[in-house]
Amino acid sequence: MDSSGISDISFNIISDFSPEKSSKSEHYDLNADLVLVASNPGQSTRIESSSRASYMQATTSADCLATLTLRDLSPLAIESMVLGLMMWEVKGVVIVAGDPPLEDPCKGLTQDWPKRTTQQIRSLQKLIQDHKNPANPFVLGSVVDLGQSIDKAADLAGLKVKSGAEFFITQPIFSEGPAFDFETLLMERLSGMEKPSIYYGLQLLEQESLCFSIVPDRVKEEVQRETNNLDSLTALAKKLIASGQKQFYTIPPIFSGGQRNYQLCRDFNLLLKKLIMAPKGQERTDSHL
Repeated sequence: MDSSGISDISFNIISDFSPEKSSKSEHYDLNADLVLVASNPGQSTRIESSSRASYMQATTSADCLATLTLRDLSPLAIESMVLGLMMWEVKGVVIVAGDPPLEDPCKGLTQDWPKRTTQQIRSLQKLIQDHKNPANPFVLGSVVDLGQSIDKAADLAGLKVKSGAEFFITQPIFSEGPAFDFETLLMERLSGMEKPSIYYGLQLLEQESLCFSIVPDRVKEEVQRETNNLDSLTALAKKLIASGQKQFYTIPPIFSGGQRNYQLCRDFNLLLKKLIMAPKGQERTDSHL
């Protein structure tokens, strides 16, 4: 990957952002290095991700990534949107398969999503190389789910890297084990290829907030006791940082109806940056913001 792209040390934190449900935009300073604009979270009608990312990139100081969903878009639509993102100097795109449609959960079950995802990544990487601007690198990423089989996740991630994926964000993790196991297995699949940037998902939880991954009982109890999971999330971040990990994907609390607590995420990002930049062995211990 180009050293001026997402692997640059200045891009340590990607934060998740839900586009609005109306045509009126709102700006939140997440104190992140990159803002990832989600694609129709909860399959609700919202401003389309590439449009919102382009607008945010052009009108604020935030650097952005867009999310494009294979479930909703044809290859032609995806490639056309990527050209538009490059024109607006958005920093990159994350390609996801998407959950089955809520109105018809069985629809798409016959699709070979891993194959279609890797094919789309391969064609997009060619498109990006054909139209790249060295002054404004554009990077291509995808998603990894470490909540199921780590072995299968490593297999699919390896195929995506060989097809052109340059970085990954992961679904939320609540312990360091899945991250360590995944990296070991992924490097075996890559057979000497350079390791992609991996942004491990750290989801902030509050009472009554939602999480679409399995949350351990100890974390649920912490949220009920402390009103959030900042203590365990900070402890997890410290363990990962101590192992050499410096890239994270932070997810603000999300509530029924789509509301999010961006302020809590902003404060956590500030703490996370201090932990990342602290000399080894001198990380802050206070997680109360």
